[in-house]
Amino acid sequence: MKVRELMSKDFVYLSPEDTVSKFISIVHTKRIHEVPLLENKKLVGVVYDKDLAKKGFTDPNKEKLKSIMSVPCYTVSPEQSIEEAAEWIFKTGCEGLPVIENNKFIGVITLYDIITTISK
Repeated sequence: MKVRELMSKDFVYLSPEDTVSKFISIVHTKRIHEVPLLENKKLVGVVYDKDLAKKGFTDPNKEKLKSIMSVPCYTVSPEQSIEEAAEWIFKTGCEGLPVIENNKFIGVITLYDIITTISK
């Protein structure tokens, strides 16, 4: 099975110019662990909830995500197998990975997607 068949096309993303407080709100309400940062449909970074504690900032309402984003990001192609995606997820410790096609962000594959499919 390919990543394309399993990835979510309904995803949450932010801009590097958005604030840390907006990220925190989205993580809390959507119950997700990372948010891709896009500019003109291109992935420029990812912010992980686990990195919030590592990064120091004084005011989350003023601090921009570009100051805490991870670059480069681990990504997968829609044509990779879900086994390869699962391997990357376990190697990186991420809960999900951005899916990139022709230099554009087209979706997300998560550990939950893979486990749910395998357990059927």
